[in-house]
Amino acid sequence: SMSHMEPKGKDQGDFDEMASGGDASSNVDDAANEVKGMTTAPDPIERDCMNRPIILDGCVRGTPGAKRLAMDLLYPEEQAPMKDQAELLLEPGDWKKNDMFFEYRLKEGEMLKGKGNECFKAKDYSQAAVWYRKGLYYTVFDESQFNFELQDEHRIAVVKVAVPLHLNYSLCILKDEYRPLRRPLPSLEERFNEAIENCSAVLAHFKEKQDGLQGGDKVKALYRRGLSEIG
Repeated sequence: SMSHMEPKGKDQGDFDEMASGGDASSNVDDAANEVKGMTTAPDPIERDCMNRPIILDGCVRGTPGAKRLAMDLLYPEEQAPMKDQAELLLEPGDWKKNDMFFEYRLKEGEMLKGKGNECFKAKDYSQAAVWYRKGLYYTVFDESQFNFELQDEHRIAVVKVAVPLHLNYSLCILKDEYRPLRRPLPSLEERFNEAIENCSAVLAHFKEKQDGLQGGDKVKALYRRGLSEIG
């Protein structure tokens, strides 16, 4: 039993609302036709009379993009491994984060946080965890990007979206009712380490004295990490 993981009082259901307020999905339809990132027309592949790619010296004739595509089709086992397992949560038509402009990554994170909040209010913690985890996929930048490529105002914008996602996700996977609905959501045994990692990510921002943080978030991260450590 994990009844001790259902603390009474403030942390019980005290998830972190969207900073901007309002309906998170209200702008989704309006932005449906916006270009969220860099996109190019499909690269042409030179083909013979039987519609087979023309290959000379091991390379498909055409642009570099065409070569990569064709070689992936010829040797699928040699494709690069998935860097972020959260890509498993992407649906057909979803953008990959590295193809998106900065502001659209944060908009996507806000929208997914709103979906998670709705599921949390309905006590559907397992589905809420899916939305929060997917939101983290878009809003978390690796350490070198965060520290050296983003400007101060960009880092502030990131933590305002990512920190509530980390905390909400941790809270959901610690619930007794949580069940892993799909990969890469953690198993019941793995969820404690997952929660520790997410709470530690929040505390790391406080250690670096990052601007844009809310004081109460440090308390939540410490508390939820403590719950995770006692399992």
